[in-house]
Amino acid sequence: MILDNNQSIETSFLILPSAFPQFRDFNDFQDVAQRLLELMDRVGVYQLVGFHPQYQFAGTAVDDAENYTNRSPYSMVHILRESSVDRAVESSVDAALISDQNITTLNQFGAIELKARWRACFE
Repeated sequence: MILDNNQSIETSFLILPSAFPQFRDFNDFQDVAQRLLELMDRVGVYQLVGFHPQYQFAGTAVDDAENYTNRSPYSMVHILRESSVDRAVESSVDAALISDQNITTLNQFGAIELKARWRACFE
């Protein structure tokens, strides 16, 4: 794996432009990818974060603004070096609040504005 062989690379993306058009299938893929990390003994070394055009957090409605924090034009997995994430969290007093602040900001925009901005990405 490139990340294993080059410590200067902090992050990588696996972008799947034509794969997993349904979020449920992508979510299943993420579970398989996480299991693969476990089998490769890389849990704690790498962290996987999924993005999808229809991303939906558990316990939210499809149109909830907060889902846009993990929406992207294509299905993709962000592979982060866990040590880099740890350093970023340690260097920020409010790192634990970033996710909440992102959700608050997106809720202030509202789902209608976010949908309009999303559509504009494809024009």
